[in-house]
Amino acid sequence: MKSDFARMRALYAGVTLALVMALAGCGGGGSGADDVVLADGSSVPRLEIGLSRAGPLAIQVAWSDDPDVETFLVARDGLTLVDSVDATSVVDASVAPGVEYCYQVFGYDFAGNPISATEEVCVVA
Repeated sequence: MKSDFARMRALYAGVTLALVMALAGCGGGGSGADDVVLADGSSVPRLEIGLSRAGPLAIQVAWSDDPDVETFLVARDGLTLVDSVDATSVVDASVAPGVEYCYQVFGYDFAGNPISATEEVCVVA
């Protein structure tokens, strides 16, 4: 039987996932949120991101396209999950139940410069 804490955490994760999906579907959360600030302090245009379950031990990460992007990098918990993909979604099949994972996607041009990115979003698998 799950403890009250585990039930509340699972409920919170479900609400968080639903909110992320809703924001991704409506184009964000309001005005003034058109750029993402990168670690070096520069800012790039925002891409929308959504997370969904792709099975009991998998999370699908999907994001909006940017026609100027040559390749995308998908990061999980600050580390590279996929370093070069030209699609707009990936499935992370290396998750464990009850663990929080945070994803962010970066778009790069032909020269390898970051030109767009998503905000980091988190979900409990």
